[in-house]
Amino acid sequence: MENLKVNQLMEIVFEGDNFREYYPVRIENIDEKAIHMGMPMKQGGIVRLKIGQEIRCVFRNSNNQYYGFSTTITDIIKKPFPMLIAEKPSQMSTINQKRAYVRLEVTLPIQYRLIDDSNDSADDPEVFHNGHTVNISAGGVLFSTNMRLETQQHIEVKLYIPNYEPFCCQAKVLRVFDKVDSKRKYFWVAIQYEEISDAKRDRIFNYIFEKERELIKSAYKRQERML
Repeated sequence: MENLKVNQLMEIVFEGDNFREYYPVRIENIDEKAIHMGMPMKQGGIVRLKIGQEIRCVFRNSNNQYYGFSTTITDIIKKPFPMLIAEKPSQMSTINQKRAYVRLEVTLPIQYRLIDDSNDSADDPEVFHNGHTVNISAGGVLFSTNMRLETQQHIEVKLYIPNYEPFCCQAKVLRVFDKVDSKRKYFWVAIQYEEISDAKRDRIFNYIFEKERELIKSAYKRQERML
């Protein structure tokens, strides 16, 4: 059985008839019978769970293999920060990597250039067009730009994730939305990463996780000041 470790990131899976979403959490402690983990968060708010609820968790080991297990919540701690306590799993199973990543609404700079089907630049390779993110996930980005792109178009994007050096990856345009305000016409472009290393994807994943933690800590501090 793969070993879980303190401070390891994993994800809690929520599934419905037509959706599957993954929420990042960190393992805070492990004892003989239980796993202590942070509460899952979405857009700065806690995802509500209850004692006795069964949850599905997934994590990736050092060999980039994904494992999953089911467990039951045995307790919920609210202070000093929200945390779940769940039964330590007796068995795990390997799973595939296809997933719907959690998105974070955040404005970050982004640059892109067009590439053709042979992965050669359709633009000047030294010239990138500018935009900014509307939201971002470890699976793709929704960004705003003044240039209209076409669905199924291939682009190279340069991402500027705080606390990391900028990095590039290839992506495909999934959808384009026309937008208009009082001053100009612009476009929202939804892209999915096509060629991205696990290390680069982890940078995005870790940034989203830490940002969500900051948001929930701020929300709890505001709540405590009001009491």
